[in-house]
Amino acid sequence: MEQGELQDRVRDIFERQGFEVDISSDTFVARDEDTEISGTLLSSRQLTSEEAIKKSEGKVFVDSGLSEVADSVEDVSVLEEGDDTDIDMPSFEVIGDIAVINQLEMPEEDAVDAILSHHDVKTILLKTEPLQGEFRVGEYKKLYGTETETIHKENGCRFKVDVTKAYFSERLATERQRVVEKIEEGEEVLVIGAGVGPYPIEIAKKRGPEQSGRSGEEPGGSEHDA
Repeated sequence: MEQGELQDRVRDIFERQGFEVDISSDTFVARDEDTEISGTLLSSRQLTSEEAIKKSEGKVFVDSGLSEVADSVEDVSVLEEGDDTDIDMPSFEVIGDIAVINQLEMPEEDAVDAILSHHDVKTILLKTEPLQGEFRVGEYKKLYGTETETIHKENGCRFKVDVTKAYFSERLATERQRVVEKIEEGEEVLVIGAGVGPYPIEIAKKRGPEQSGRSGEEPGGSEHDA
């Protein structure tokens, strides 16, 4: 797939979910009111798999000629040649192998078909109530599959998450990475409302602080090194 077509496809994917998208060559930034997602767009017409692996940062989109990149890099979406880009797509995020629809303005069956046409997920959930309560969890309806626990990979770490029991958003990955980069080695860190632990785990892995604190016992998740 040519780089220009890859750019158009990624722009279309995000704009259909309500994001504003800035694309420059092989990088992109997608923003909405609450979220910023950045990453790379890599075409097999320009790069070998080895070169693509080295250039991969953030959320990664590749064409089918670079599909093996997904074996070595986290958070990779492979766009197949000839995919129907005119298909309506709901606003959703993918946590591990679970898709969570945050807002739905189309028939549920069509939303499920649209997501499954682009993502290999085991469960699709529809958020029916906003985040609330002590642990900021929502109410969900299962549209496809039954499992709500998954392993989510992010920035070299793995997190065991039950999305119905603990708050977690993959859309905050860029913000978490930005914060981690600001932590000085040996600095003392207190993480309030740590949830399943993305901040303390990523900080401890990459910055080696003196202390990584966790406030409160929150259900629904545990942490693993990658």
